[in-house]
Amino acid sequence: MSEIPAPKFESVYFDEEIEEQHGGSHEPGRSVPQPAQESPGKTRSGRTYQPGDPSPFAAEGFSAVLTATVKIRNGQAKSKFHKNQARTKPKFKAKKGTHPLDPPNTAAAMASPQAQEWLEGIRREIEGLIAKGTYREMKLPAGKKAIPTRLVFKVKTNKEGEVTRYKVRLVVKGFHQVKGLDFDESFAPTAHATGIRTVLAMANAEDWDITQIDVEQAFLNSEMGDKEVYVLPPEGVPNPRGFVWRLQKFLYGQKDAPRAWHQTFKTWMVKYGFEAAGFDECTYILRDPTSSEVQLIVVSYVDDCIVTCPKEHREVRDKFLREFNEAYKITDDGDLTWHLGVSYERDREKGLLHCNQEKYCQDLLRRFGMENCNPAKTPLPPGTK
Repeated sequence: MSEIPAPKFESVYFDEEIEEQHGGSHEPGRSVPQPAQESPGKTRSGRTYQPGDPSPFAAEGFSAVLTATVKIRNGQAKSKFHKNQARTKPKFKAKKGTHPLDPPNTAAAMASPQAQEWLEGIRREIEGLIAKGTYREMKLPAGKKAIPTRLVFKVKTNKEGEVTRYKVRLVVKGFHQVKGLDFDESFAPTAHATGIRTVLAMANAEDWDITQIDVEQAFLNSEMGDKEVYVLPPEGVPNPRGFVWRLQKFLYGQKDAPRAWHQTFKTWMVKYGFEAAGFDECTYILRDPTSSEVQLIVVSYVDDCIVTCPKEHREVRDKFLREFNEAYKITDDGDLTWHLGVSYERDREKGLLHCNQEKYCQDLLRRFGMENCNPAKTPLPPGTK
């Protein structure tokens, strides 16, 4: 994996337990305020750090810090990210609606058997933030408040329940935001379940291709504009200079982030030639400019999209996916098999499209400790009064 460039500070002070520093040269084109010249400082262990040492915000340094500051002692994970943070046991109980392998915090993630996978997920997230120019490091201006952030760890599974990805996302604690100060409008429409089923039923009846795509870090594609929003770096990122991040792009967790992404996505789609369907604002139709024949239909649910088209217009679909990927990086998941917790199985020869929520039922039983219960064809035996 390529080295992630990072800004440099005049002098950096680290905790005595952090033994190695990683990072690179300043990224070209990235605006980083230069603090005033300071004299080199010493840590408690007596080591001196000179001006020009790499930034602690470097992605590689991020992993090193996590590894160095989280220790496993007597079956417990001790985190030094916050001095008041309580010890967290490596074995944790999943909350409602979460996967059993989802760690509740960074300390639990680093103490779990999947620590390396979570570190790689953190690296990918930090790389994405830097690549998209999501924030700018600076001192917090007088009279401003910074909103806390946290890392959210989520296991992604397929329809069989097998783990496919260890996903980490930096999330703003949006409940600290004040309406009228940090944001105005927050409503954002999403595709309705009825609209999704209608499009799928029509596409299956006409024997159209049905594929699915996912927009990576979708909210990071929306510009903040003139809004001033400052956030604190997440736990695990050493912040000896007390810098905050001024957001240049929206982050997940912000109250108005879904609305901003919807407007960004809709603007791009309309500019490309799509029009919103009358029955659903999040269903977009592309027609032939001369014959008005439907060439492509896209149904969007935040960052998950279903794309369907007639066989004769596959070139139109491929061209759209190429240009959409150039504007916003996407993942092409191929034929529709799993979308919003619903599993799909298609038999094109017979013209059948089956959908079920078997995994959801299994998760529901597991949540209430009934995964080993005996099945019954009816809720109650016949004749029960």
